[in-house]
Amino acid sequence: MLTTAESAHHADVAGYMAEAERLLAGSTSEERQRLLDHVRAQLELEVDLAAASPQIPGSVADVLARLGPPADLIGRARATLNLSAGAPPVQAPMAAGLAACRICKQSVAAVAAACPHCGAPRPANQSWNGTGYEYRSAATWRGMPLLHIAVGRDANGRFRVARGVVAVGQFARGVVVVAQVGAASVFGLGQFIAAPIAVAQFAVGLVCVGQIALAALLGVGMLATGLRATGAFALRLF
Repeated sequence: MLTTAESAHHADVAGYMAEAERLLAGSTSEERQRLLDHVRAQLELEVDLAAASPQIPGSVADVLARLGPPADLIGRARATLNLSAGAPPVQAPMAAGLAACRICKQSVAAVAAACPHCGAPRPANQSWNGTGYEYRSAATWRGMPLLHIAVGRDANGRFRVARGVVAVGQFARGVVVVAQVGAASVFGLGQFIAAPIAVAQFAVGLVCVGQIALAALLGVGMLATGLRATGAFALRLF
């Protein structure tokens, strides 16, 4: 049975080794084990020397004081074993069909459409700029490109929106717009368009032509409104 003093000594040694293990938590398992074995052997050697020589203070506290903090002893062990202090941990090779997500670095299927860990689209593609196509002209007017074409989704999975003097895309906003859904300050052509002059399946504006043309002045369509309206169902505004 251990005496109170011996129990305290064991607790001091266990605490010293626990701190050493904490400091080495980021190392590879092989490197950590080599350094911990070296630290433990150095500690046991110093304790044995202190016990065998009456000239050397022999308490565990004295031994730990001579060795210094765990970080210092680990540093000396690295030098002895020729291990660099900043060596990065060795990454295990990915299994076949797996890749590292470009955002969170977690393992994902190489064909995954989205990362199950962080949600990044096409996570296995380390260089990813989304789908579709985007073009901006170098020439601008009042801060807007003269021509902006944008279709598809960007690197974050959001729909690209064209914004320019002439804007072309699935979603667009500008002076002249050609889009599936768009808003223009002069003319718009597309499926759902709001503009002073709009030609679309669903058009809203001053002068509209479309299947549904909600116009303030002139509307032409199957369903049309306006001061002058022509269509199967025409509502003239007075």
